[in-house]
Amino acid sequence: MKNKLFYSSLVGLTLGTIGFSTLKFNTQQVLAKTRFAKVISYKKLSNSPYNVNGGYIYTNARLNKKSHDASHYLNKTFYALESAKVKKNNGKIAIYYYLKSSNGKIKGWIWSGNVSKKVIIPSAPEFPTSSQNSNNQNVDNYAQQKSDINNMLAIVRSMDSEDQDYVLSNFEGITPKNAYSDISDGISEMSNDITNYDTKNEVILDAQAIQKTYQLFNNRFDSTANNDLSALSSRLNDAFSENDTDSISSAASNLADELSTAVLNLG
Repeated sequence: MKNKLFYSSLVGLTLGTIGFSTLKFNTQQVLAKTRFAKVISYKKLSNSPYNVNGGYIYTNARLNKKSHDASHYLNKTFYALESAKVKKNNGKIAIYYYLKSSNGKIKGWIWSGNVSKKVIIPSAPEFPTSSQNSNNQNVDNYAQQKSDINNMLAIVRSMDSEDQDYVLSNFEGITPKNAYSDISDGISEMSNDITNYDTKNEVILDAQAIQKTYQLFNNRFDSTANNDLSALSSRLNDAFSENDTDSISSAASNLADELSTAVLNLG
């Protein structure tokens, strides 16, 4: 009888211990799930238009609830009203934007790396009408300028996400008429950004964008400029081969500075 009582007590104690451990584990699991991101600071934005590139939209800057899958709204225009500097659960600092669609139905917080500033290019060129030949030349120029603007926007959006906005600000209100002046300013900003880097990955992405910009305008200048730019591009390729961050930064900055001047002269 005593053995049965002892056995029953032992089983009860064991089950109680297991139950307590399970409860403790579940409690810890729930607590772990409720650790939200911490907002460090907020900043008002200028209501600029943006497109989303993917990711998720959250209901608040603490990122505790997803409200939309941004990949469903790639062609929709959003407006950025506010940004938040956030410390995520993994300890990393990130910037999130509060976006709202034009009709106000879709809104929330999204990582800045998943958005890109929308630049509106006029659809109607302004051509003089003095002669048919002049018009044909202007049509060709307009098509080239518009193509260069679109290609530059794609290149800039391949840069490090933290640097894109600085460069894209030079494209606000851009028109084919002033394309090369604004593109030149954008290339100059690319040079500034790559000399003020935080990570090697940032340098690689920005340097690759500068090299793509050179390839876009390659052989469209006079022979002296073409030769100088070709030499600087080769130096950047050598720096990539050496895999030295400072060398890549320096070579890319030199190429961007020279290219900025050459592009300005296209106008």
